[in-house]
Amino acid sequence: MEKRPDILVKNGVRYFQKFTVHQRVQSIIQIASVIVLGLTGLPLRYAEYDWAKSLYSFFGGPEVAPNIHRAAGTVLISVFIYHTIYWLIKYYQNHIRKLWRQGELSFKSAFKEFLGMTMIMDKEDFKSVIDHFKYIFFISNKPAQYGRIMWKDKFEYYAQYWGITVIGLAGMALWWRDEVSHFLPGIVFNAAYIMHSYEALLAVLFLIFIHWYHEYYSPEKFPVPTGFFSGYISESQMIHEHYARYVELMMDAGLESEIKPHH
Repeated sequence: MEKRPDILVKNGVRYFQKFTVHQRVQSIIQIASVIVLGLTGLPLRYAEYDWAKSLYSFFGGPEVAPNIHRAAGTVLISVFIYHTIYWLIKYYQNHIRKLWRQGELSFKSAFKEFLGMTMIMDKEDFKSVIDHFKYIFFISNKPAQYGRIMWKDKFEYYAQYWGITVIGLAGMALWWRDEVSHFLPGIVFNAAYIMHSYEALLAVLFLIFIHWYHEYYSPEKFPVPTGFFSGYISESQMIHEHYARYVELMMDAGLESEIKPHH
C-alpha cells in the first residue's frame, strides 16, 4: 500500500496526517463497542429509574441486552489484545531486530529503545507539562509546544491499559461465575461487581466530560473532527495542538519560509 503523505494540499489548504487508516479502524471499533457497553451496562446500575428501564427495554431487556453487552465487551477486549500484540510486533521489528543485527542487543539497550518509543513519556513530555501549567497560571505567556503525541494523549493511552484490564477481568469473572466459583471464593464476585461497576462509571464520566470534549465537543472541532474520518487535521489545528510537529514537517518539506507562528 502506498504511504500517504504527511502534508496534503486540498483546495489550497494544507492538511497534516495525524492518524493512519489502521489506527482509525481500531479507534472506530473501540468507540462503537464502548458506547454499546455504556448503553447496556448503565441501566443495570440505575435500574430503579424510568430512563434506565426504557433504555434496557430498547436493547431487548434481560433476555437480549446481557448478550449484547457481552458481545461488545468481547469486541473491546479483542481490539485491546490485538493492539497490544501489534504494538509488541512493531517493537520487535523496529527496535529489537535492529539491535540484534547490529550485535548490540542487551537488556539495557532493549529497555533504552523501549523508552524511546512514541507513546512512552519522555523528558520533552515532562517539560510540556511544566510549560502548560506555567501558561494557564499566567507565569509564562508562551504556550506549550507539542510534538505528534501530546502528554495528555499518552496519559489517556495508559489509562486504557488499567481500565480495560480491570473491567475486562471483573466482567469475565461475573460472566463465567459458575465456572469461576469452582476455584475462587464468593467474595471475589462481590469485589468483581464493585470493580466492574465503578471503574466502568469512571470511564464513562471521563469520556463524556473530558476526552470527548477535547476530541469532539470543543468549538474548533464540533460537531465532528475531520481527522476522525480522513486521518488529516487542518493547518490551524496542527499549529494549535502540535506546533513542534508542525514545524518539523514543514522543515522536512522544505517550507521553512511558510511556517506560521504558534497561536
